[in-house]
Amino acid sequence: MGLLGPITPASRSVLHDKFLIPPFSVWNTREGEWQARKRKWRALGMRSEEGREDNMTFSAKLNEYRKGPSGVAQTSVFDPNVCELCYKWFAPPEGVIVDPFAGGSVRGIVASVMDFKYWGNDLSAKQITANIEQINEITTGKYKPKWHQGDSLVKMAEAPKADFLFSCPPYGDLEVYSDAPEDISNKEYDEFLVTYREIIRLAAQKLKNNRFAGWVVANFRDKNTGRIHDFVGDTIRAFEDAGCFFYNDIILVNCAGTAPLRANNTFIRGNRKVVKLHQNVLIFCKGDPKRAQERITKKP
Repeated sequence: MGLLGPITPASRSVLHDKFLIPPFSVWNTREGEWQARKRKWRALGMRSEEGREDNMTFSAKLNEYRKGPSGVAQTSVFDPNVCELCYKWFAPPEGVIVDPFAGGSVRGIVASVMDFKYWGNDLSAKQITANIEQINEITTGKYKPKWHQGDSLVKMAEAPKADFLFSCPPYGDLEVYSDAPEDISNKEYDEFLVTYREIIRLAAQKLKNNRFAGWVVANFRDKNTGRIHDFVGDTIRAFEDAGCFFYNDIILVNCAGTAPLRANNTFIRGNRKVVKLHQNVLIFCKGDPKRAQERITKKP
């Protein structure tokens, strides 16, 4: 059972009580219990959208797609339930979690509340400051999350040895965070991929043997050509080249939001482009998964 109680009533399935949700390859964020649990996490005071500029450079389509009830484009916020499940399932108790694309506060706060040691790095000093300001008595457990600022190509050398790698990298230039030369979100895909692969290689070097890594990614469409970039496949190849083999693929079904309103225009005017409503939670293993499993089930 998790810190906030089971996602669904334990009476429905022993799997819910033991794993929060059954260990299946699809996680459906649309379910009422999932959304209720997400609200509980958010109620702790996580404001992961803070620290990013209100006028962050979005593509015109993304700006349109992410409008909330106010009509203002919303900054994407990581789902705390995804953190909780990945940490519970794939990280040894009180282990060290390393995140080279830290972004907002969610992954660090959830790790801390669950008594993991979190080390995250992000390029934005403003983002790191906003994350640190959210640390208080209800957003921390035994270990405070530690955020660092800088280029992960450089900062990964300072990262501790990891028991679990976990991150959600920028999806190419789908969201452009800044025009800084070291910011890979403002690069063309081929150039982005070179640096991205190197950061994964450096992170994998920090991962201890017989441990797992989790990466949340999705294929995305090039804004100019309309072609789909195989970001999921490129991520898998990068990890395998770095010595971590592909172990699990979980489909994260996202809420529809405004998708029904957009579908007609996207499909007809967009030349048969379907509206994307899922991401992939990729799990990799470095070493022996059986020994990695033994570390997870052993008490600290």
